Amino acid sequence: MKKLIIGLFIALIFIPCQVYGDSATFIHGDSGDDGRGDDSTVPIWSDCATFTNSYYWNIFGDYRGAFLRYPNVTIPQGSYVTEAHLVIYAGSTYSGGASTIDVHDSDDSDAPTDCTTLDNIFDNLTGYPLEYATEAWSVALSPISSGSFHEAVNIVVNREGWESGNAITVFVHRPGGADRYSHSMDSPGTAIALYVEWTDEHPPPCTDCEGEYKGGVGGAGDSGYDTETTGVCSSVTTNMYGMVRSTNDTWQRFNNVTIPSGSTITSCHFDFVCASPAGATVNSFDFEDSDDTSVITDCTEFNAAKGNMTGNAVEWTTPAWTYGVAYESESCVTPLQAVIDRPGWASGNDMTAIFEYVSGTGQRIWDTDDYGAVYNEVIMHVEYTLPATGWGAGSLGGTDAAGIGSIGGTDIADIDTLGGT
Repeated sequence: MKKLIIGLFIALIFIPCQVYGDSATFIHGDSGDDGRGDDSTVPIWSDCATFTNSYYWNIFGDYRGAFLRYPNVTIPQGSYVTEAHLVIYAGSTYSGGASTIDVHDSDDSDAPTDCTTLDNIFDNLTGYPLEYATEAWSVALSPISSGSFHEAVNIVVNREGWESGNAITVFVHRPGGADRYSHSMDSPGTAIALYVEWTDEHPPPCTDCEGEYKGGVGGAGDSGYDTETTGVCSSVTTNMYGMVRSTNDTWQRFNNVTIPSGSTITSCHFDFVCASPAGATVNSFDFEDSDDTSVITDCTEFNAAKGNMTGNAVEWTTPAWTYGVAYESESCVTPLQAVIDRPGWASGNDMTAIFEYVSGTGQRIWDTDDYGAVYNEVIMHVEYTLPATGWGAGSLGGTDAAGIGSIGGTDIADIDTLGGT
């Protein structure tokens, strides 16, 4: 009996365990793990022209995009992240402003070394940005906490290839206004910390589910419009406001749409904020008929998208628009359902809505995140019910089961029932 007890004790010592329901503060790496890209061509950061690392981290600056890489993030794969924010120590006093914070959608993020690798991070964000509005900064107010971007971190740690100890890169860009400097590991002061809380308990799947998806926030080519000559695309302008009129059609790409395959769409509409007043007009909208859409960068790609829509276009007759006023579109249930019903659709894929001119002398111009209007993005509101098969039909609290991989170390593909369901 004594030998049995001793044997069990030794076995317990060597059983590997994971710590859940935990929190941790991570400090970004030293040389090369912080820096920024500068773009002097547009009033927001969209493409890197000059790369700088190992510097005071410019967290919010006109024409700038900044990065912080956190190595050895010891969050177990499949965890449910409930909180994630930056703890910032101001380098000086600055006026208030706003910015966007997101995370590189990667299993193990490498440190960018030049403009090409930094652009790759910007073009591959999770699509769950935090729009962070700040009051005036001062050294006396430090430490300063950003808002929570736990949804973005949750996407990363639920990637199939994520492992505890991998690296996460946080990316911040500002649509304009006063620069903000904060301390980093490569300068005197206190480094910017990433604070995260997580648990192993995912919330139960929703019954009457809903989601909001922001258009044009994932990077270059996620929004834009064409210029048409006699009805033929002659050029496209990306990362700009939406524009629909007799010589322009436009698109908005929605990243990481977490609606499980087989769901039934019960409500869908777009919200816009008018960026230029105009008279009454008639437009239409539809979705690209694709399992997972790509960015649009030229006329060839835009024409291909317009030629491959679901065939369920919705006409939308609108009265005159007033600058700064929010407007709601007609229902997009039917075209959205056509995309969700595709055999290759999966939760977390991307979809592109295309808005076309039909008739009228007016125009429709709206703000987008890519053009720096971080509070006036196009938002797609969706309500849906999950399919009746299985527990959440492969969805755990809105996270696709394929992105979780295992529950308690058991592969999801090997689980026949969960709690008798």
